[in-house]
Amino acid sequence: MKKLSIVLSCLAVLSATKVSADADTLKVCAAEDEMPYSNNKGEGFENKLASLLGQALNKKSPVCVLD
Repeated sequence: MKKLSIVLSCLAVLSATKVSADADTLKVCAAEDEMPYSNNKGEGFENKLASLLGQALNKKSPVCVLD
């Protein structure tokens, strides 16, 4: 139940998340330098949420598409 609530929370925050053509990879839209949200080093909280969501869905590390 705890994993489900984490996944649902992540989905709410990462509304721009979509699954790529490769079903094993999570593709996430991220800003290049919008701290504390995200950055190209993966240090933002949205980057970390994407990583947690990928783990919960048994996906490879998220691929961040920078805008």
